[in-house]
Amino acid sequence: MYLEQSSAAFNALPEVSHHSTFWEPSSLNSVILDRWRSIRVICPKRQHFYEGLLFVEPAPGRETSSALHQRRQSVRCPTGYHFLNGKCIDINECEMENRCQHECTNLPGSYRCTCPDGYRLSDNKRTCEDINECKELEIRCGPDKMCFNRRGDFKCVDVTCPKDYERDPETGHCRLPCSKSKVPCPPGSKYADVIEYHAVSLPAGIPAYQDLIRLIAYNQYGVAMPKTMFSIIENDRSVPFSIHTKEGRGIVFTLTPLKEKEQYKIKVHAKSYDRRRRNVQYKTTFIIFISVSLFPY
Repeated sequence: MYLEQSSAAFNALPEVSHHSTFWEPSSLNSVILDRWRSIRVICPKRQHFYEGLLFVEPAPGRETSSALHQRRQSVRCPTGYHFLNGKCIDINECEMENRCQHECTNLPGSYRCTCPDGYRLSDNKRTCEDINECKELEIRCGPDKMCFNRRGDFKCVDVTCPKDYERDPETGHCRLPCSKSKVPCPPGSKYADVIEYHAVSLPAGIPAYQDLIRLIAYNQYGVAMPKTMFSIIENDRSVPFSIHTKEGRGIVFTLTPLKEKEQYKIKVHAKSYDRRRRNVQYKTTFIIFISVSLFPY
């Protein structure tokens, strides 16, 4: 329970001594809490209630430091305020460390966190999370396009299948049937090549030599091919990525720190061999779109 106290009201406070009568009994009938409720206030001896704040009357004679401290402690400021120089002063929560992940606005007795465009506050009301426009807005980019949800926005990217390739209606991958391939297919294969499109959205602040993506090649029956070698065959100019193979997986990593608000495109070729690593059984091409946010989240 409190009543907002202005500096003018404090300056107008009368001097209080043990002989003075701060309020006549008739003025202590009630204190209005809000428009619906009121309470009867009866202060203990040597204490007075003034405009929503409780004051302790000093003892006769010179006031000691402990008595002064006690009098200051008797003031109850509302949440988000502290008592300073005879006033309840708003606390600037935005000056506290890690109060908001993006932007903090100080409010009377409180504060508010806000996020950049394309983000919203998470449930903790402090950190920001990306809005997936592709999913929530049900973006339809059209034929041979894919909605790429980037951190803070989205983009329709081209995923056109090359000539003689067919679109898989379930996965969206592009498949080159053996009947249309100029290169003979391995025994038992249906497709000479499969192109998979992938999109990866990253926060700002990715350092050099950071593993980013793990690629796995599957055959036409959905079985992982453990004897697979990966290599980057096409990069945008000055793309800072490389790849190494570990336990049948291709791991894409950075060579330099990634720039903020940049988008990259890389193409990775995978050859899957038989157990003796003599014959190629399956080929997969991964086309990867990589976006880096302006913010570290």
